[in-house]
Amino acid sequence: MTAGHAKSGAGGASLPVLGNRLRLQDIPPDGASMVLSTTEAERASLAAACGLLDLPAFTGSAEIRRTDTGVRVAGRLQAKAVAACVVSLAPVEQSIDEAFEVDLVREEAAGAAADAGGETETDPPDVMIDDMIDFGTLFEEHLVLALDPYPRVADAHLPDGYRADEGEGGGAFAGLAGLRQAMTGADVADKPKD
Repeated sequence: MTAGHAKSGAGGASLPVLGNRLRLQDIPPDGASMVLSTTEAERASLAAACGLLDLPAFTGSAEIRRTDTGVRVAGRLQAKAVAACVVSLAPVEQSIDEAFEVDLVREEAAGAAADAGGETETDPPDVMIDDMIDFGTLFEEHLVLALDPYPRVADAHLPDGYRADEGEGGGAFAGLAGLRQAMTGADVADKPKD
């Protein structure tokens, strides 16, 4: 299967980008396999939606098995992503090879589980809307989870003087302490402790 068309939000690309869906009733009783491949345009839209500089590769595969309440998807995604370093803004490459498993339940099953109540230690399963399995969104979500939230070039460092205000009397709240002193006319350090 090839992923579907890209969708664009008001400020550019937004998730979901891929439109790869399958109806629950189209899955044979013994399960099914699927392969996700993406076009250059889809990867460009997905890169923009994820705040990446580039997404030169993004593929996936999954085994789908029926369960009593829906399906279990055992998938693997593989991608090459390029993000901006959080310090220098230089490109940082990341190779991703992630396996995941997701339980998707029919709306009725999710409602029955919610009605039963009780505390559980696991996350509730995802719910299929209109018995549709949205593989594109599943793979997009797991790509986002696999990306390094703070990509950094190995030798990147903050410029000299960047933390100069953290010396004695400085720090993130030094300005607030000065404001408080100006407003009350008293030094914060002079205040008696309770």
